Amino acid sequence: MAIQHVQKLLESAYSRLEELQQLGPNWDGEDALPIDEKVIAHARELLEQASGRALETGTTWLDPGISPAPDGAVELSWERGDRWVMLTVQPGRGMLACVIQDQQSEPKYQVESPGDAVERALWAMRGGN
Repeated sequence: MAIQHVQKLLESAYSRLEELQQLGPNWDGEDALPIDEKVIAHARELLEQASGRALETGTTWLDPGISPAPDGAVELSWERGDRWVMLTVQPGRGMLACVIQDQQSEPKYQVESPGDAVERALWAMRGGN
């Protein structure tokens, strides 16, 4: 049951990732790189881990914003209440660029392991005041 529930949660995110994979070179008109299938696969794995952890911890799933980046990366972002996080899945990198912010602070930029990045996503999904 849990696996089917996770897959249902991720349908719209997977659909968006498929759209991004169709982008060719220069998709933005300014020499952007296409999104490599390995980046898409890494983003899917990250989403699967995040949704699984959300189920495990009783965190309400929030579909991420999913955007391409000109360097061939995929950006995943979550925002609820005063919490926001953006994880960037970059070509050829196992670690993720992470930007985290709550309403009372300036954005914090850091590099995270996939496991820590999932926890950052859950932090945002839980929201704040």
